[in-house]
Amino acid sequence: MGKDESRLQTFSPFLNLEGTFLNKKWNWRINTTKHIFEATNFTSDNILDVSGKLNFLANEKTKIYLNVNNVLNIRENNFKNNFSQSEFMIQEIKMNTLSGFINMGLNYSF
Repeated sequence: MGKDESRLQTFSPFLNLEGTFLNKKWNWRINTTKHIFEATNFTSDNILDVSGKLNFLANEKTKIYLNVNNVLNIRENNFKNNFSQSEFMIQEIKMNTLSGFINMGLNYSF
């Protein structure tokens, strides 16, 4: 008697870019990841996560930043996938969530 096996595979190809401009007073970073979930009997919706950060160095002690995380998924009624796997089953859970965010801040060192 043969044994049935279910397999869950996750792929997360990514691309990271970063740089500086204007005499290194400004620096930036962009991170992009695509989450792909595939199992033996199903595939889920792919998730594209684009995040980034922009920093401005005002002086030696003060830095201002803008940070965005998962910026393409900032909306109501957004689904986020979660998977669990055992020897006998694979379960996909879709959660209704507000996944992305944007924040600004000021860092001051003394």
